[in-house]
This record gives sequence, C-alpha cells and structure tokens, in this order.
Amino acid sequence: MNILLKVIVCLSVLITLSCKEEDVGVNAVSVTSVAGKKGDVKISKTDIDGLLLSNGKIDTSLLPTGISSVNQSGDITGTSDVSVISKIQNVTLNITSLTSSDYLKFNGTSWVNSQLPSQSVTLSGDVSGNMSASIVDKIKSVLISFSSLTTGDFLVYNGTAWINQAKTNSVFAGEVITTAAPTCPTGTLLANGAQYTKTTYAELYATIVCTYGCPSGTTFNVPDYRGYFLRMTDIGTANDPDSGTRTAQAAGANTGDNVGSRQASAYGSHSHQTYTGIDNANGGFTGQGGATTAGIWSTGGAGNLTVNQVGSLANTMQVTASGGNETRPRNVYVNYCIRVSSN
Repeated sequence: MNILLKVIVCLSVLITLSCKEEDVGVNAVSVTSVAGKKGDVKISKTDIDGLLLSNGKIDTSLLPTGISSVNQSGDITGTSDVSVISKIQNVTLNITSLTSSDYLKFNGTSWVNSQLPSQSVTLSGDVSGNMSASIVDKIKSVLISFSSLTTGDFLVYNGTAWINQAKTNSVFAGEVITTAAPTCPTGTLLANGAQYTKTTYAELYATIVCTYGCPSGTTFNVPDYRGYFLRMTDIGTANDPDSGTRTAQAAGANTGDNVGSRQASAYGSHSHQTYTGIDNANGGFTGQGGATTAGIWSTGGAGNLTVNQVGSLANTMQVTASGGNETRPRNVYVNYCIRVSSN
C-alpha cells in the first residue's frame, strides 16, 4: 500500500532557494535535489520520519548544507523554525486584541475572538431578581419577612410569613432539675454540696458564685439538697417567721433570707389543756364531765395524762411520748441536679 506523506521539494532558481510541500508516495518519486542537482531519488518513510523532531518540526541539522528552515503552508504558516497556526480546518483565524475569557467564534468567513454576552434572566417564584443578583423571597411559597438580623437569629413561621427571631435558651446554668434516675443527666451535677474548680465550670460559677461556699480561691460548692425540702426565699413577706435565723450550708455561704440558707427541723409552739376537780361527795378527784374516778384528763392534744397516786394533791402528771423521728408530710425521694451551662 502506498502511504501519502509530506516531502519537502526544493527548487533552485538562480541563487534563490524556494521550497514547498508536496504529497508524494513512499515507494519512489522523482524530486529535484537541494544541491541544484537533478535526478531520481528513492525516499522511504523511515527517511522522512528521521527528518522530524518530537514537536513535529523538521530537524534542520539533517537538511543539506545551506538550508536552515523550510516554509510551511496550509493551516500552519511560517517556517519550520517559527510556525504559526493561521487556520483551523482551513478556515482563517482572524484574531484581534485578546481579552480574558475570550472564545473563538465562526462568523461565517473566519474564526474571530469574542466575549460571551451578559446574561440577565428575570427570576420569579420563591427567587426574584436576575441571574447575577438573585434574592430568595419565599420558602415553599411562604413570604420571608426579615427585620434587623442579629447573630444567632433563626427563622420561625408565625402563621403568615417566615420571620427572624432571636435564639432563646431552653436551659440555663444554675437551673435545678429533679430526676427519677439514680444519676444526674449529662450537663448537670448532683446537688450534693461537692466542690468543683471555678475554671472547669466557669458559667455555673459565674451564676451561683459563692452562694453555697467557696472552700478556696479556685473552687466553689454546688448546693447540698440531700434530705431537704426546697423552699423559696421569704423576700420579706414573713411567711417564714424565722428567715433571719437561717444558717449557711458551709463556711462563707449565704445565711438569712437568701438563696442557699437552711433551717433545722422544728414544730410550732402549742399547749395542752387539762381539767381537774374534787367531788365533795366522794372526797376524790373528778374529771371533766363530772366523772367520779380519780385522775386528770387532757383535751386538745395527743398523749395520755395519768396520775401516779390517787387521792393526793401531790400527784405528778406525765405525757406519754408518741410519733416518729421528725414531723413530715408524705414524700418520695428524687435527685436534685444543677445545670452547668446554658444552651
């Protein structure tokens, strides 16, 4: 098979050397020699490939003496040393001053450089404006109505539109919660009077400071609610008549009518009434209601009143003890926990 290759044919015309490209077969052709000698020259494909460099240019070092470059034509013009792509697919390149982002466009005659036209498409629906300046006005067709935005704001649907609203904490440092679990949940500490470092729980310390005591310059106590019922501060109402005598949980902690103070158990002051009398007819003691049996009776309180010896005014009275170790309502144990931070 005869493969068509480009071969440089040079004609010596007087002193001037002109060159052009011609298509010739690989097998054998008759060309004019570059030294002005004429004759038949056998050219193989290997011979032609040997003239080419890796960049496709002719290796001028292999050309006959006196030839340093070869003129080129077609899509590539110039010489073998300085070549320029002047066409693409045989269509002339007509490039003027280039600008960033230019592209090549065929104008019907040649390739010219051009810029993409500015796109301005009007948007509607949830998004308004145009391609270069679009604004989201709605979410799922519901209007967005913003007032002045602040860091941390979030969107809330108010029944008519989406509005911005400041973030509100759902829990706060120092908040006390109850739990039916045997341990406190994450983010809280058991209210057992333990001490913690101020830097580790900085927000909690900033909230309760030394209300429950500060054992050192670097530590503070959490409240100790073990075995206690909680009671709100009196705030001067006298609902707690002994608010002024309330004591501190620990050294340096709050006393009096202040958060963190405590009271020991007590019961209100009260009295018991007794009735005695003498039945002249029988010469003995009579009780309330005219009973003739010697003795002393009481009203208005628990316990029994007895006499040790009948018939003597020197008899003593004794109230028999009853009740438990404390005065208390019915109750169920829970754990009190204090939050260490807000969120």
